[in-house]
Amino acid sequence: MSLKHGLLGLLSTWEASGYDIKQEFDGFVSVFWHSNLSQIYPELAKLETNGWIQSRLVPQVGKPDKKLYQITAAGKEELVTWLSQPPELPKRKDTFLMQTFFSDQLSTDEALFQLQTFGRKQREKIDEMEKFLNDTLQSIRTRQAIKKRIVVAASVYTHAIEQEKLYLAWVKNMMVALEKARSIWDDDEEELTFEEFDRLFLK
Repeated sequence: MSLKHGLLGLLSTWEASGYDIKQEFDGFVSVFWHSNLSQIYPELAKLETNGWIQSRLVPQVGKPDKKLYQITAAGKEELVTWLSQPPELPKRKDTFLMQTFFSDQLSTDEALFQLQTFGRKQREKIDEMEKFLNDTLQSIRTRQAIKKRIVVAASVYTHAIEQEKLYLAWVKNMMVALEKARSIWDDDEEELTFEEFDRLFLK
């Protein structure tokens, strides 16, 4: 995905300001893409130059005029073309997984501390995500109908929450394994037999 297609996607169903778009990136979109205003506004300018979006100024009392953006027919065509391309598997970068990968250089207590710290942050993240989803869905229950975008967005966001829960479960399992292997982990000369490895990591 590129930022331009994310912007076209957001503008495909409603007219929005740069600030409105940033709010979307901080909400449902945050589970698969991150962007800030310093990236959003230049990209919006490029999209308008390409003729994929257009803008209009809305007067405001006591404040600068607000610029609202909306997708054009050409922009909708570009979005549909991109959406129709064969899907690609994601390429992941994860700093904590890299730290854990090399944590054999730490003592058991040091490695456990890192896992405990990350696990706490991960639990807080999951709680925040679940609250956001519940609050958002609750706020739209007064509507007579739910747009397709909300159905898809809620499904994607729920999937993201489940992935975060799996991550937390792995952290907990890793902590249990380290505790079981403490004597070996803290002795640079010790090695695990295959039987010991199976008891630690395989179910």
